[in-house]
Amino acid sequence: MNSTKSLRRVTALPALLVLVGAPVLLAGGCKKALSGALDCDASLEVKFEALSNAADALVNVSTSLKASVATACFNIATDLGEAPPADPANYTDDDVTTACNLATAALNAEFSGGANINLVIEGGHCEVNAQAQFNCEASCDVSGSCTPGSIEVQCDPGELSVVCEGSCDVGATCEGSVTVEANCEGSCEGTCNGTCNGANSSAYCAGTCSGTCSGDCVLDTAVQGGCGGTAKCTGGCTGNYTAPSCTGTLNPPACNIDAECEAGCQGQASLEASCTPPSVSIEVVAAGSANLQSTLEANLPAIWNAFELQGRVAIEAAGTVATTFGGVVTALGSIPACALLFVGDIAGAVTGTVSASASLSVSVSASASVGGSASGG
Repeated sequence: MNSTKSLRRVTALPALLVLVGAPVLLAGGCKKALSGALDCDASLEVKFEALSNAADALVNVSTSLKASVATACFNIATDLGEAPPADPANYTDDDVTTACNLATAALNAEFSGGANINLVIEGGHCEVNAQAQFNCEASCDVSGSCTPGSIEVQCDPGELSVVCEGSCDVGATCEGSVTVEANCEGSCEGTCNGTCNGANSSAYCAGTCSGTCSGDCVLDTAVQGGCGGTAKCTGGCTGNYTAPSCTGTLNPPACNIDAECEAGCQGQASLEASCTPPSVSIEVVAAGSANLQSTLEANLPAIWNAFELQGRVAIEAAGTVATTFGGVVTALGSIPACALLFVGDIAGAVTGTVSASASLSVSVSASASVGGSASGG
C-alpha cells in the first residue's frame, strides 16, 4: 500500500503513577486551603494545587480521547463489516481495544485483498495552554518576586507559532489547512494549489510547491508577507507578528520557582493543549469495499489526533507530572497536620488518576494500531 504520510508509532508508554509505599494525593477534592493548618508548610499548598490541576486535566483529556477513539474504531469496524461492542459511549478500555483490533483487522483485510490508496494528512496542530501555565507559575511564587515572562520568552524559537506580517523565514513552516491554505514555496504536506515542480498526483505534490498548500509547508525560500491570511508561521518570522502561541512545552521562567510546582504547571498546560485534528483525503489507486474511502476520511482524523497529536502530548505530560509525585507526597506525609488534612482524599485520588493514565495508554496504543494499518505501516 502507498501512503504519503509517514507513521511514527508509539512504541513505549511511560510508567505512570507507580509509587510504592506512599500515598498519592491528586485529583478531585485535594484543593483545600492549608492556611488554617499552621504546622503545614505553606509551599506545599501551591505544589499540591499545581499537581491537582494537572491531574484533573489528565482525567479530562483521557476521557475525551477515549470517547473519540472508541467512536472512530467502532465506525471503521462497522463500516467494513465487523461487529464491535455496541454503544461506544459506554465502552470500557477493553471494549476500545476490541473495537480497534477489529478495525485494524478489517483494514488489513482490505489491503491484502487488493485495495490501494494514497493517504494525505493535511494540517493538524497542538498549542499548549500558555495562560494556564502562566497563572500556575504566578501561584508557585509564594514570595511574589518572580515574573515568568511572555510566551516568546518561554517558548523555544522553533516552536513559536505566529501570524507573521513580515517574512516567514527559510526553513520555517507555514501551517496550512483545508479551510485556511498557506502560502507555500517549498515542501507541501497536503494539496498544492499552484505549480508542483516534481512528481504530482491529484491529491499530493511530491516535489516543490509554489502557490498555496492545504497542509504544512516547509519553506525553501522566505515568504514575504507571511503565510497568508490567518495561517500561522512556526520556526521564524522576520518583522511584525500577532497571535503568538507555542506548539511545544513552555520552558520554566528564568526566575526561581519550585521545580515540583513548575512540573505541575507544565503538565497542566500540556494536558490542556488545544489540538486541531488533521483532515484526511484519499486518492484511490485500486478500489476496495464501497465504504473504505468514506470511513477513513471521516474517522482517521480522530485516530491521528489520539496517537500523533493530543494523545502524544498527553502521554509525555503525564510522565513528567508523574515523576514529581514521590517527593511531594513524602514531604506532605512527613508533616502530621498536612497528612491529616488530606487523608480523606487519598483513595479517590489514587483510583481516578491511575485509571485515567491507564485509559490514556489504551487509547493511544489502540489508535496507533489502526493508524498504522491505514497508512500501510
